[in-house]
Amino acid sequence: LKINDKLPVIHFALSLAFQGLGNFKLAIEHADKTLSLDPKFTQADKIISQSKKYKKGDEHFNQMKNKIDNLNLDNQQKLNLCFALAKAYEDVDDIENCFEQLKKGNKLKKDSLKYDFNQEILLFKKIKDTFNKININQINQNFDFKKNIIFILGMPRSGTTVVEQIISSHSNVFGAGELPYLTKIIREELFDENNLSSKKFKNIMIDNFSKRTEMIEKYYNYLNRFISNKKFITDKAPLNFRWIGF
Repeated sequence: LKINDKLPVIHFALSLAFQGLGNFKLAIEHADKTLSLDPKFTQADKIISQSKKYKKGDEHFNQMKNKIDNLNLDNQQKLNLCFALAKAYEDVDDIENCFEQLKKGNKLKKDSLKYDFNQEILLFKKIKDTFNKININQINQNFDFKKNIIFILGMPRSGTTVVEQIISSHSNVFGAGELPYLTKIIREELFDENNLSSKKFKNIMIDNFSKRTEMIEKYYNYLNRFISNKKFITDKAPLNFRWIGF
């Protein structure tokens, strides 16, 4: 900010940091500054709504109502405002309008996800079919592991965060959090469009040791972004349970 105090994203980052520290006064102050520089930066409206209790006639409450009606916003910007307004309406005990904003926000969120449950079913079936057709003992396992990785995985909301906190409290363990790298590498190397390719799987995992080594190296290169001399590192992405076989 000493270099340039007109960057909304920097004020927003500070707002998030102060909110995390429980300093809601400064969180709101930097969120206000974000919005003065860019009124469409509606993530800042959401931060303000989470950091205060609204009363009827609140200035920020009125600004949000005016903004959602009159500003040309994209769906993500509207989504943030819907949830911020829902919180404000709940604070003033207007549950009908609160529910209406939640409904709109949830619809915008669902439309943006484009989640297809059938794709998930196909993926699980393909993984099971592929692994049932191979002999794991045929796979060359010789590899010089540079760092011991502890994968913490399971269904979402199953306690993986607590497990990571316990493990990473050990002096030899660095907790890296939820890393997207394993999923990214597997999708890039072993998928055709949205599903696992049995052909690619066989070519790489069974027949091509050097390519498999390259995939492992790629994962390690991502881990090098974490500056740590600890012997172990945790990867706590719950949905990695899909890749246990890999």
